[in-house]
Amino acid sequence: MNRLMATGIVALALILAGSLGLGVGQPLAQDGAPLAVPKAPAMAAPPPPLTAPPAKTDAPVAPGDPALTPPAPLEAPAIAVGPAATPIAPAELEAFVDGLIGGYMRDDRINGAAIAVVRRDGPLLIKAYGADSADGRAATPERSLFRIASISKTFTWLSLLQMIEEGKVGLDAPVNTYLPAAARVPDAGYRQPVLVRHLFTHSAGFEDSQVAGRLFRADMRGALPLAQEVGLRPPARVRRPGEAAIYSNYGSSLAGLIVQEVGGQEFQARVESRIFGPLGMQRTTFREPYPADPRLPAPMSEALAKDVSKGFSWRGGRAVERPFEFVTSSAPAGGASTTAEDMARYMRMFLNQGELDSQRIISAETVAKLAGEPLFANAPGMNGLAYGFMQTRSRKGWRAYGHGGNTLWFASWMAIYPELDIGVFVVGNTEGSSGKLQVDVPRAIIDRFFPTAPDFAPIPKPDATAANALQRLAGDFLVDRRSFTTVEKSFCLAQCLITVTAAADGQLVISSGAQASRFAPHDVITEGARTYHRFRHVETGEMAAFIAEANEPLHYVGSAGISRATRIDWTQAPSTFYLILTLAMLAAAFALASGLWRALRRRREGSETRIVGALLPATGLVWLGAFGALLAWIIPLASDTWLVFSAWPPASLAPGHWLAVLASVLTAACIVLTALGWRRADWSFWRRGRLILTLAALTAAPWALWQWNLLWP
Repeated sequence: MNRLMATGIVALALILAGSLGLGVGQPLAQDGAPLAVPKAPAMAAPPPPLTAPPAKTDAPVAPGDPALTPPAPLEAPAIAVGPAATPIAPAELEAFVDGLIGGYMRDDRINGAAIAVVRRDGPLLIKAYGADSADGRAATPERSLFRIASISKTFTWLSLLQMIEEGKVGLDAPVNTYLPAAARVPDAGYRQPVLVRHLFTHSAGFEDSQVAGRLFRADMRGALPLAQEVGLRPPARVRRPGEAAIYSNYGSSLAGLIVQEVGGQEFQARVESRIFGPLGMQRTTFREPYPADPRLPAPMSEALAKDVSKGFSWRGGRAVERPFEFVTSSAPAGGASTTAEDMARYMRMFLNQGELDSQRIISAETVAKLAGEPLFANAPGMNGLAYGFMQTRSRKGWRAYGHGGNTLWFASWMAIYPELDIGVFVVGNTEGSSGKLQVDVPRAIIDRFFPTAPDFAPIPKPDATAANALQRLAGDFLVDRRSFTTVEKSFCLAQCLITVTAAADGQLVISSGAQASRFAPHDVITEGARTYHRFRHVETGEMAAFIAEANEPLHYVGSAGISRATRIDWTQAPSTFYLILTLAMLAAAFALASGLWRALRRRREGSETRIVGALLPATGLVWLGAFGALLAWIIPLASDTWLVFSAWPPASLAPGHWLAVLASVLTAACIVLTALGWRRADWSFWRRGRLILTLAALTAAPWALWQWNLLWP
């Protein structure tokens, strides 16, 4: 039964990956990242480092993956791009991308995909692959509308930046200045208010909750408009503003509501009039195909709706069409649909410093900020957030800004490399396409066609002398992008755990689920009371860090710029939960079986023995009912995570909670009665031992459920 529960909760945890944008539940690097790191400031008497300094090395950069080697160049005129006028032959680029995407589509069973590679003066490649419907309709780059999930946020940030340029919104103004009363952020005991800059940098301090049944919808019946949705059961504030960048869809929705309120125009209409229209992105929209409803924004036009790509999952040896994921109530966080051709125009606008075809969308000064120093980073010198845009680096060290996006079925990525005058957009329409297609394609293109960046630093070689020092960083960390106050905390019982192990060769092995990567020590920086121990991914060069205070490591910071994890002890570990639940289920079953066995024997017993002998089996029965009710809604999710959104809350959730509460009360009563009758009862030595063990296991069960918000309804 424990294995079934673990399997079901794994399905729940997939919600983290399915949530809009890149989940911090994926702590290992996503988009290549060798990073030029500024020299550490001189500090007086710093605390002793937890990591030994890396060995010096003059090793060359590791060669690329031979599997990505393109075919021989084809005869075609070369197009010069980038600061060094690196030539790219269009036919060679197309042949390379065809092989790359074709392989990923075959291996990962992706039904349809599209890509756009552009420079400022025009496209290098715009192409679609596979099908966008169940009947095999071929996807095309100019017609097929793909869901781009959290890339949609870049339109929200761009709209907010426009308002800052116009003087209508202040970067350091409290968000409540611009929000309607029903959607204002409570102070929650924090002295510092949430500022507009905290929305841009995902550092407002919101937990990641109120997702189930709300983030995606199977239909729009009962859906609320943006202003009401934002004000309905908002997630709790669990850290002070500006402390850490932890990805937040809710914060992005707040930003969209500010755009709507300050602009005096429905969010969808505002983006259409100020971004999509001027850029000629006629087939990009935040509107979705649902029946017209006077309470909601006007739906997508029929002309566009017929061209929206379906989402797919691989079932029974074939691609199966999945339901449309409605996001209108949280549209600014991820509701856009677009074509590869429109995304090409969007990226060219950035490469042209905020202007395209004489239409200026944003100032050149603002665009420069996106490629400059981040507005916020979780550790010095690392990838950060530039006004909502995620900064990354390629494996050869080239800087990029952009965003990724995930629904349950769609995965996409947009990366703009200003130094290379290149923008890359890629999208897939099938569950599971968020792996190599989304993450690797932009990186592979840059790796193949461009040299190493001038400021790229080689990755340090392993140094076995650092192994002992690294032991202090080893342990378990739990991602901070999770719920803290609701039942959704239990979604993190799988795939939120990061395990750090010190290898004998002086590197760290950082694991999350089935993924594992090695990191080499880079350097140690001290700023005030904090010490940052920075590491480089040995394959991609991207940077990760551990944050220590008083020489004790507290947090692990991933390279994506929006991820952090906090160190936990054994009481907070998912494995402890599974162990306790296993023992409790066995104890409950044993108590029930023992009671039935004694009843069948009809032995004469004293009053104390009879009372406990009757109450304990009843308690075991109620506990088994509670576990059964919880499993009844967890297990189906193992085969289809969509139920988290389309059938939430499950019918057995509340009964499971109440049965767990009743079982906890009965357990307490058993403990009291056992203690009162301990001296007078005619229990044998072995029965007393069984009572103690059974009650201990049943007492631990409510504690374990409470730890993960599964006890109280």
